[in-house]
Amino acid sequence: MKIKVLYLILAIILMVSNIGYACFCDSDEIETANYSNYNEVFLGKVLNVERIEANQVYEGEDYTSVGSITTFEVIKKWKGGKSKFLKIYQQQTSCGIDFTISNSRWIISAYKKSFTTDFFKKAYPNKYLQTDVCSLNIEELDYDNFEDSIRQIDEKFPRLIKLKNNSFPWLCIPIILLLLFLLYHLKFRHD
Repeated sequence: MKIKVLYLILAIILMVSNIGYACFCDSDEIETANYSNYNEVFLGKVLNVERIEANQVYEGEDYTSVGSITTFEVIKKWKGGKSKFLKIYQQQTSCGIDFTISNSRWIISAYKKSFTTDFFKKAYPNKYLQTDVCSLNIEELDYDNFEDSIRQIDEKFPRLIKLKNNSFPWLCIPIILLLLFLLYHLKFRHD
């Protein structure tokens, strides 16, 4: 009897925490991928990986679901907006990708959608850029013909998207403040 109760509790925890779900899919291939399913297709490097949590009370018990926000510096953009930096949101599931900060480059295909679990839907109610192992994602270190893959995507998207540097306005603010400071001090020195 005790063993059955333990198995039932374990099954409930696995279902609630998403650890018990298996990912059954074939990863997209460059030649056969349906690129219309993706909002962003780019070549990039991981700059930062941030852990996120979503908490929920279920039948009087606190549960935490874990995910991540990975910031990419975009090197080349085949599809999507002009942003040079993108954030990919993921919940911890068997379909997720464990991005790490390294010197390797990634070919990423991402889509914008809402989170699937109630935990993250409540904590993050909007649609976010996401990807998974079923999407077209290739890491430079894991793939022998990485440069060939880039050329194949170049052929599918002959017009690259010109990226804009998101940090430019933020760089202007300190420079303007410094100039104002210098002008202010020069004025009082002459008075």
